[in-house]
This record gives sequence, C-alpha cells and structure tokens, in this order.
Amino acid sequence: MSSLEGMGEEGGRESMLIGERTTSCSFVDNKLNIPLNWQAYFDPMAAAIYLGFVAFLLLLYFLPVGEHIEAADSRAVSYRCNGFLTALVALAVVGGLHYQDYPVTVVYDKYIQLIVSSLVLGFVLAIILFIKGGRVPINATLGKNHIYLFWMGREVTPHFGPVAIKVLIFRIGVIGSVVLTSALVVKHFGPNPSQYSPTLAVSVAMQIIYLLDSLWFEKVWATSFEFKYEGVGAMLAAGYCVYPFLNTLVVKYIVEHRYVYESDSDITSVDDNVPDLRNPAVHNMSDSDENGMDDEDYREILSPEQLLPSPKSYVVQNQNKVELPPYYLAVLATVFIIGLVIFRLSNNLKDEFRTNPLSRKLEGNDADQARVRLSAGCALLKICEVPALWTCFSTALLSKLASIITDKVKQVRLGFARRLTRGLCREPGLPNDLLAFFPLSELSPDRQVCQQMREMLRKAIAAKRLRYRRLVLIEQGVETISSFGGKKLLVSSWWGWLRHPNYLGDILIHWAWGLTCGWPIVLPYFLALATTMLLVHRAVRDDIRCKQRYGTAWDRYCSRVKYRIVPHVF
Repeated sequence: MSSLEGMGEEGGRESMLIGERTTSCSFVDNKLNIPLNWQAYFDPMAAAIYLGFVAFLLLLYFLPVGEHIEAADSRAVSYRCNGFLTALVALAVVGGLHYQDYPVTVVYDKYIQLIVSSLVLGFVLAIILFIKGGRVPINATLGKNHIYLFWMGREVTPHFGPVAIKVLIFRIGVIGSVVLTSALVVKHFGPNPSQYSPTLAVSVAMQIIYLLDSLWFEKVWATSFEFKYEGVGAMLAAGYCVYPFLNTLVVKYIVEHRYVYESDSDITSVDDNVPDLRNPAVHNMSDSDENGMDDEDYREILSPEQLLPSPKSYVVQNQNKVELPPYYLAVLATVFIIGLVIFRLSNNLKDEFRTNPLSRKLEGNDADQARVRLSAGCALLKICEVPALWTCFSTALLSKLASIITDKVKQVRLGFARRLTRGLCREPGLPNDLLAFFPLSELSPDRQVCQQMREMLRKAIAAKRLRYRRLVLIEQGVETISSFGGKKLLVSSWWGWLRHPNYLGDILIHWAWGLTCGWPIVLPYFLALATTMLLVHRAVRDDIRCKQRYGTAWDRYCSRVKYRIVPHVF
C-alpha cells in the first residue's frame, strides 16, 4: 500500500493507522497503479454478481405493469414502461440485503472486476447482434466499413423473442447506477453512521434525481433519437453495460476522501489522553528503539483504543478535497436544476409533438385550436392511407384520432367526417377499419350532425375519388416548418432556440455533479467529458439525417435556428 501523494512517509503511516485501505482502483493515492495479476481484473464472484443483476432485470422486464410502448419498427415487439417500478424493487432488495447484514459493499470491493465483467458482456452482446443483423439493410449514412458498423450497430430495434435489447441495456445502465450509488452510500456510512457529508449528499441527490427522472419518463425516451434511429452496436451495448461504473466515479471519489490528510495541521487531537499520531513511536514501532523499549513494552503502555483511536477522537479532514463550500454546492445545484429543466421540458415537448399532434397542450386560442385539431386529424388520415405506416399506429393514437369525430366544435366534426369519407372512397385509400369511427358520431348531442354524417357515409362511399388537398398545420402555440413530403419540424419554444436543447440540458447535468468532487484528477470527470463528446457527435449525425429526411425544410430551419447545442458557440 503506497502512501498518499504529497504526505511523505509519516502521512502514509498515519493513513495505515486510521485503517484507510487503498486498492488499485482507489482515488486516494492519486496514482495510477496497474496490477499485472489477471485476478485483479477477473473474479468469478464479480461476474456472477453482474450476471445475476442482469437476470434480475430481465425477470422484472416481464412485470405486467405500465403502459405498452410500440417501436416505430413494426418488427419490434412492444414492451411495458415499468423501469421506474423496477428501480424501486431493486432499491428495496438492496435495502433488504443490507438489513440482513449481507455485505452489499462487495460491489465497491470488486469495482474493477465488475467493470471488466460489464465490458465483456457488452462486447459479447455487440458481436452477437452484429452477426444476427447481417441481413439487415445497411443505412447509407453508416457506410460499409465493418468496424464502424460493429461500433454503431446494424439493427435499430433488435430483440430476442419478446425482449427488446435496447430497452434492457438502457435499464441495466440506469438502474445499475441507482443500485451502485446506494451501495456506495452504505459504504460511506458503514464505519460511522453519524458522519455526514454535504458534498456527498448533493452529489448523490443529483444522480438519483436524474436517474429516476429518466425512468419515470421512460415513455418519452421511446421517441428520442437514440431509441428511434441509433443502432445497437458496441457503442450502446458496452456503453450502457459499463455506464453504472462511469456514472458513480464522482460518488466513489467523494466516499474515498472521507479521511484524507493534506498536512499535519489538518490533524487535530481533541482528547489529551490519546497520543499524538505524529509521534513515530505510535505507528513506526521497531523491535528495539534507542530507549531500549520493544513492541511488547509499547503494547503495555498503549491500549488498543489508543493505538487505533475512534473517529470521535480525531477530526481529520481535507477541506480542499473532501467538503466544498456551501455557496459552491448551491451554484452546482442551480446549474443542475437549470439543466434538468431544459432537458425535461424540451424532451417532453418534442415527445408531445411527435406522438400526439392533437394535444391541447400545443394549441393557441379557440379558433386556432379547432383548426389545429382538424388539420392534424386530416393529416393523420393521409398517413393512414399508406399500408406500411397504418400498421405502425398505436392504439392510443387511433383512440385520439377517433375522438375528433365527437369534437366539441361542429365544423371540426363535419370536416373530419368529410375527409374520412373521401379517404374510404379511395382505391387504395383508408383501411376499412376506420369505418368504425362513424358509429362514434352517434355520441354527439347534435342529432342534426349525426344525420348528416350518416348521409355522408351512405352517399360518399360510391362517389368518385376526390383529389386530396393537403391541409397545412397552422398553430399559434407551436410553430412548424413543413417539408414537401408533409413532414413537419418543430420551430418554437425550446426548439426555436437551439436545434438540440435537450443535449444542452444533459451536458449541464453531467458537469454539475462532476464538479462536486472539486478539482482533483481527471478520472471523475470522464463521464462528463464522454457525455459531451457523445452528444456533440450525435448532434452532427442527427443534422445529417434530418437533412436527408426533410430536405430544404431543414435548411430553412437551420437558417432560423443557427446553433446546435450551445448558443453562439456550437
């Protein structure tokens, strides 16, 4: 065991006396110790713990709780949004194991071995998916480089039977972070339950809030760029598997710096009966000293309590590394809250716009609201005329679409019925399943409207095909830019400020809790740096994809919203 950097020989002995053990993965040394023994990297027990955790999440994956989510890819199976409940169950299990005196801090003791196990699982999964997706058409934006394809992934929504792999690895990363953070908190309070660290409390609170927020809004994640367009390759598979350990680097650093000496002046004795730790006789006993006293003589003079004083006997702190000033923590908490607000509100608005264009949250005054509902409903009927797209409509979206037939505004009800009738007359046109919408008109309190709809259905079914006039979505609450293909770009609120405001929020969140460890070594900031680089790379790729999908509409959008993530910078 090496001494602390900058402490000298005596400081190292004092660290030994306190009992602070350092390992090869510890931050306390501030040195990179690379063990050459393979057992330092692989441990059967660590592998069993990690695989057992994955099996536990796989079992809870089938809990019949939560809303069903259907991926855009019709080949993918649906899954339930029960990630938040799964996290609560996992925390309850950790609490139960700790209550039964099971050493849950074993994940701390085998930190490196668990990282290796997670990386092995991630890359093995990536290899299997790469082979499995060999016949999947390659996205033109990925090229034909097999190494790049292995890294980015061939399939967007791979699955084994009823299990969606992308959802499973997402939960491994997020729920694993929650569990590992709780284990580190147990490690912190283990030796002395009365000790309290404001810095650790702020850091843990940031992480838990961010992680549980992601699980609570798991449905919103299903409409993100990552879920809809990102392939599952080594980047996502290995990244999510190792994410819990990267995510907890900051907490681990703070936990390991509970007792750190910067200089002798940091050691303050509060008990006159306890010997001075700076006395070499206490911690550097030799077989015989200059006074002729040997080890047995010292043991007779000094009791075990004096040789190993309790935490209450000494106040040992490193103010520069252990605890941050309250104003510093307040600034970081403010940055975190700002980032979380930007991240969550922008993602929720995008999800609302993509999944439910009929939502009243996106509307302006009453006249505009009626026009929006009618226009959006007619646009969705147009989409229904494409068989490949019709099969992808979720039950929830069809239910919202059907509700227009009983809208509170008479003109909306009649306008939608006319468009529905014309679509049913086309060949090919709307699927006959939508004939079920007309009986819903009987729910209208206006009997005249009901009669008009019945006449419309009876006469128009045999009518000639009418030319479809595309209705432009004009909204006061949410402004959009339309492409020639009928697709729309959100260009108001957060998305009129930046092209990827959710990425800005995510970056602020990660840097806020990364800075809770002060300015030590680079390693605790690895996740913040990696997240920044990942999101910058993803923003560039997303712009390329949007240019191909929206054409000149994307150029108009970029001319209005000039910056991707950081205003006036990038």
